[in-house]
Amino acid sequence: MQTLCPLSLERPVVQTVDVSKDGFGLLVDSFLAEGTILQIQIGTTISVGTVRSCRATGDNRFHAGIHVQHAVELKH
Repeated sequence: MQTLCPLSLERPVVQTVDVSKDGFGLLVDSFLAEGTILQIQIGTTISVGTVRSCRATGDNRFHAGIHVQHAVELKH
């Protein structure tokens, strides 16, 4: 994952916890503000999406709901 807006050069590893037709849920180590634009690579797919929600899970992690706006399959 990489935050595009606001821009961050960090690329933390995140865990996908659920997937729907419009987006997915991620477990992340730090809070993500609503409206943050992210780029996430899952397998060979790169998605750009917006954080719709982010809540603490109780184990010092956060569950972020991401609305996907664009996805591209990487070619080999």
